Amino acid sequence: MNYLNIVLKGTQNKEHIIRAEAARLLGEIGNKKAIPYLVNMLKTDQWYSKVTAVYSLEKIGDKKALPVLRAISKDPLVFDFSGMYNHDMIRIAATVALLKMGDKKAVENIMDLINIGTSQGFLELSRYILELPESNYNFRLRHVVTFEFVSQYFKQFRRGLHVRALDALPYFKTKQSLNIIIECTQDFSRYVRAKAGEALLRYADSRENREILLNMLKVEKEIFTKIRLAVLLDFRNAGEIIKEGLQDGDYFIRATALDAIADLKLYEFSDEAIKYLTDESFYVKLCAIETLERLKYKKPSKQIERMIEDKNYRVCMQAAKYCLKMRAIPKYFPLI
Repeated sequence: MNYLNIVLKGTQNKEHIIRAEAARLLGEIGNKKAIPYLVNMLKTDQWYSKVTAVYSLEKIGDKKALPVLRAISKDPLVFDFSGMYNHDMIRIAATVALLKMGDKKAVENIMDLINIGTSQGFLELSRYILELPESNYNFRLRHVVTFEFVSQYFKQFRRGLHVRALDALPYFKTKQSLNIIIECTQDFSRYVRAKAGEALLRYADSRENREILLNMLKVEKEIFTKIRLAVLLDFRNAGEIIKEGLQDGDYFIRATALDAIADLKLYEFSDEAIKYLTDESFYVKLCAIETLERLKYKKPSKQIERMIEDKNYRVCMQAAKYCLKMRAIPKYFPLI
């Protein structure tokens, strides 16, 4: 069976979420056969899946993608609609990808956006932008994402924006940015608290900051945040927290617990993770597949190969990627 073709086919699916997932998986697979499919997405797709295709082309890093990335950075060929994955975001993402691939003049393609400097697209991609090294040709883009630009979003009541802003704050090594991060560790949103914990260690992985996270974990009531804090701390008793998450009635919590098993490399949970290949939620099933892939656990290979026929195509693609990755692992790799 040609596992790669199953994922390639996903880039042509009528559902934009499936196209986006296919693009993401192709970037992780890293096979250059994906390039024409991802390029075609940039030329024809009408939705946010273009952003994922941009990320994957940059990750693969082949210079053949430069012409289409240059074209998209000038005109993304979509309607200028408001929202997270918008017209501006595609242009900015393409420009950052070009800079990472060595195109020193890429910023010139979005000078109209930079001169205005107010697009939410800069916030959505703030971490991607701030990862760029400081240089004369990156300066104009990096200069848009200032502390003042990022911190203004905390005045809004949309917690999704706070999560994005917390991605950027650790890059500003100031007392102001640290104070906002610490304040967010007490936010009412479980997602903001978890992201604030991550931001705190990215700001400085110090004994003092780890103490803050340990104290958060002691009083935290939400299992999602407890799991994420346990991962950040590489918590020695994380197993008990993960067991609780795996038994939760919320599919997203079960998926988060599975991700944590892989993050912490808890090989002793490998057989437990297999049980979730038959979960009632398609999302939990694909997270279980991904977890077993990240653990390099070959025992359920036959069962996962049969999941290529699953009724949900995202599960099919995740199963195909697992099969590709397991095929590359030597036969002598130990089965836990």
